[in-house]
Amino acid sequence: MDLNKIILYVKEIDSPPEDQFCLPKLIFDEHFETVKTIPNTKFYYPISFRNTKKLDIAHLITIPSDIQASVYQGNCLILIVCPQEGYAWNVYSNFIEPIRSNHNFSNEHFVIISNNPNISTEYRSVFFNFWEYFSYSTNILKEIRMGQHTVLSQKIRPYKFIALNRRCHAHRMAVFARLYPYKDQGLLSFAKAGHSEPDLAPYFDYFHTQKQKFKIEFPKLHREWTVQDLDNGIPLELDKSIDPYDHISLNTNPISDDHTLKFYQSYLHIVIETSIYSVFFSEKTFKPMKYFQPFVLIGGVGSLKKLKELGYKTFENYIDEGYDDIVNNQERIEYAVKSSIDFMMQDNLPKILKDMYHILKHNHETLISNARLTLKKLVTDLNNIPLK
Repeated sequence: MDLNKIILYVKEIDSPPEDQFCLPKLIFDEHFETVKTIPNTKFYYPISFRNTKKLDIAHLITIPSDIQASVYQGNCLILIVCPQEGYAWNVYSNFIEPIRSNHNFSNEHFVIISNNPNISTEYRSVFFNFWEYFSYSTNILKEIRMGQHTVLSQKIRPYKFIALNRRCHAHRMAVFARLYPYKDQGLLSFAKAGHSEPDLAPYFDYFHTQKQKFKIEFPKLHREWTVQDLDNGIPLELDKSIDPYDHISLNTNPISDDHTLKFYQSYLHIVIETSIYSVFFSEKTFKPMKYFQPFVLIGGVGSLKKLKELGYKTFENYIDEGYDDIVNNQERIEYAVKSSIDFMMQDNLPKILKDMYHILKHNHETLISNARLTLKKLVTDLNNIPLK
């Protein structure tokens, strides 16, 4: 049965609505209908919330009077569109509250599309795992063949682990400090530059801001950073034959990585997610799924539990995953890194990987299945949300 398209009122929207959802227009048009006159049926008024800079201007957002009337009458809902991020719910609340109070709305007038898989206690929300959808590959058969061959052949891999750090967040500094002594046994990177001109040499604004946060939030691991003199140990780049990207350039962001051999050459993928303050799955989480790797996931508390709810399997019979339940961020990072080291220092990793193959195969199949169903699920969920 065909799903009803989601109706979006877009008359006052500056950017194309497909851009708000980060979708190609052809795919967007399959699932959404845009209108510039107010319909008599249920519709959504979308407001994009793609980055936290919008928190500073939330109080300036004005919703047209005819849309307000439709909200009050009960046939319109305000749709906060945040497809790529999984902010903690208090961040969404800080964005919505000025809009709500300025227009005399209630919380039930809002629906949030978010990559935070936990349920909001304040607002109605729809989990849209954009990065899972984005990770869908046109080279599925190649991935399957490569995964099967590189795992089942039990060929010795040259690297114990891979842990990539492009954006220098404070929690990544904490992980890097603990992994640095093992850098010669794996593929460990750490970029110092950021996303804008002030983050580049000689200023490195973002690095210095995060360094202060690192010192406050992770004092023990900060001391390890200092003892190892890691300010002079970064940036740490992979050999250009493995990873030829120019990580100094502001245009470099290998979300979709064309140089995949490094994944098949390493035993363990240590994923250091964008945030450790909420559960959020970016493309980083799904790369080991694509490339048939076991992983340790350093993210928000309960990240592994949420992955299992999405249908994936983890490696509790092979890797100590007790870190997933630890609330203290520094302790969770220490535990996760220790679990990583304990696993990768075993002598029989090729055989262990072969024993894991059924899990690796399951995760790849689940990724493909979930990615194919993501947009259908989004439309179904939005259709099923009742009007106030």
